[in-house]
Amino acid sequence: MLPSPCARYGKYGEDLVTNYFLRQGYAVLGRNLRCRYGEIDLLVQDRDLVVCVEVKTRKKIPCEVWPKAQQERLRKAAMVFFDRYDLLGYSCRFDLITVWKVGEKWILRHQKNVLVFDDF
Repeated sequence: MLPSPCARYGKYGEDLVTNYFLRQGYAVLGRNLRCRYGEIDLLVQDRDLVVCVEVKTRKKIPCEVWPKAQQERLRKAAMVFFDRYDLLGYSCRFDLITVWKVGEKWILRHQKNVLVFDDF
């Protein structure tokens, strides 16, 4: 079965964000990492910093609301993957990147450190 147009659009946004981090010298540790708590769209590393990235791809200029329940699922998922990939000694940052298209141009808005948890 072919992915829906929405799924293809979202994947394209995630591809753009992956390339954005690669151009900045980050190593990609994983994409679409799933566990029982949820999914991390992108996990990247720069030296001793690991970044959990949430990617939101929209068809128009976004105004994102990030529900508390989703934030908590992301925190729990991050803890699972930090343990699974032996990253527990690394610093962690949670970023949100919103992607949308204006005409033929794709826009990326990178918001760093959007979530802060006491246990990270």
